[in-house]
Amino acid sequence: MDFLTLGVAVVAVVAVVALLFAWRSARRANYLQERLESTSNRYFTVSNQLRELEESSQREILDLKVELKRQAGLLKFEPQMTIGEITDMHPRAVEVLAGYHLGGCSSCAVSPGQTLLSAAQQHNINLERLLGSLRQLADGQSGGSLLPDNSIPSYHTLTTDPDLRIIA
Repeated sequence: MDFLTLGVAVVAVVAVVALLFAWRSARRANYLQERLESTSNRYFTVSNQLRELEESSQREILDLKVELKRQAGLLKFEPQMTIGEITDMHPRAVEVLAGYHLGGCSSCAVSPGQTLLSAAQQHNINLERLLGSLRQLADGQSGGSLLPDNSIPSYHTLTTDPDLRIIA
């Protein structure tokens, strides 16, 4: 055999070995890609379950804190309290306030530092009804409805004149 034939044979063997190595590497890369996708899917599933569990635990903790305040007689809403104090006191107080159009939209905005009394006056809201709804919430008697009165339509007040209201 001459050197040229021998050189071609060596190159052919090296080429076959390289092809086998490339084929094996591609199979290994596909296998690792599938494992990575499977692991990522498991990670996201576990991450979502953990987030849901954390949210559920936080809700339970808030409910227990509210119940402890209720049993200790510390869950009382007063006109001199700020909106921030009220929303910090009970997690569902925001829903009651929104039912009276205190917060929740740009025309009903209230400041956390504003007192309940001044917010009610500013938005022409019956303070006693609002306090009654908050106290029902504090007593656990909301009955699932936190709106002021389901038979009365909600209003946005554009003026202090009660005859010049428009329905939102």
